[in-house]
Amino acid sequence: MTSKERVCAVLDYKKPDRVPVEIGALPAVHERYGDRLQSLIDRRDVDIVCAPRNDPTEDKLMYEVGVHTDLWGSRWESVCRGMAGEVKGYPLEDDDAIAGYQSPTHLFLEAHPSSFFNDTIAFARQNKDKFIRAGWIRFFEQMQFLRGTENLFCDIAWESDEFFAIRDIVLEYELTYAKIVSSAPGVDAIVVGDDWGSQRSLLISLESWRKLFKPGYQQIIDTIHKNGKKVFFHSDGYILDLYKDLIDMGIDAINSQIWCMGPEKVAEKIQGRIALWGELNRQSTLPFGTKEDILREIAVMKEVFGDRLIGQFEAGADVPLENIETALFGW
Repeated sequence: MTSKERVCAVLDYKKPDRVPVEIGALPAVHERYGDRLQSLIDRRDVDIVCAPRNDPTEDKLMYEVGVHTDLWGSRWESVCRGMAGEVKGYPLEDDDAIAGYQSPTHLFLEAHPSSFFNDTIAFARQNKDKFIRAGWIRFFEQMQFLRGTENLFCDIAWESDEFFAIRDIVLEYELTYAKIVSSAPGVDAIVVGDDWGSQRSLLISLESWRKLFKPGYQQIIDTIHKNGKKVFFHSDGYILDLYKDLIDMGIDAINSQIWCMGPEKVAEKIQGRIALWGELNRQSTLPFGTKEDILREIAVMKEVFGDRLIGQFEAGADVPLENIETALFGW
């Protein structure tokens, strides 16, 4: 099987010849290990690769040290090169700023798609046997970047007019982004990524999530599917209660921190109805565990998720190179 065939087998309820593998390596990891890391990735011949993001709204300073304001007007502060910083300034913190606010949506509408498709098309040609994912859609998190997390949680609790105004601003952008990016030739899947869990529970009630956010996600998912692309969903934290909804919405693969919920509990919840796009435990095992610890986790995941598993993991700068090697080759 080619890499693309291998991943598609997992997504289409078929048996792959082996577990497909992907590494999510932050720029800081490449900064630390350089050619040694790239050599491991090349030798492993990973199955899923990420197309370069080159759209009019890309934050080119996301991984640079310092303070900068992105195209949404959010002020970022970062102290470590290769890792995203934190938003410390919120353009819609003041209620009065909402009415006259303009998102970067117009930048997509004014640009010719070829201006950012060319790199994607070239990448797809160079990786024609790979499964290619592209994009990163933030719905909930982008609202936080605009409003501030504390203010947004108050808005959610009160179901305020400000909440719905900001939600509609962000949703308009994300639907435009989803429509354009999912039309890129050669791309197999688009990523939707929002962290919805703390270590022990959802950040808001399931009822509020279903009422306030699920309809927007459904529009985004339907838009991507209409262009013939798969939807990969990422969400950190304890999201056990969301799996049924994500399955019902048509998500094709889910990336979540299964080890803070328990892989057996996750397997029982999903019952093979959605592909597991990783992941190994990056809170403790990857940075601090032994080779045997990593191989033990891999064995558990293969046992409980079977043919519906993609062997994905995210490596931070705190993960030893030998652990990255084990996580790449242990499947």
